[in-house]
Amino acid sequence: MDKNKIKLKLQELRRISKKTQKEVAINVGIAETAYQRYEYGNQIPNACIATVIAYTLGSTVEEIWGNNIHKLTK
Repeated sequence: MDKNKIKLKLQELRRISKKTQKEVAINVGIAETAYQRYEYGNQIPNACIATVIAYTLGSTVEEIWGNNIHKLTK
């Protein structure tokens, strides 16, 4: 998966939702530093965390992972 595309999408969705990184982390139930790892491109959230992040940001896992999700099924 392309960490850079995922981090940019997370940053964009969070800005649109007008939430802070801390607010997203609290809503997801993870530490703020854990969420920052995703948004800085250091780590990719697993499917469970990505689902909750997507819901928190009013999005979907497919939108966050983009075309990368198709690479997982091949």
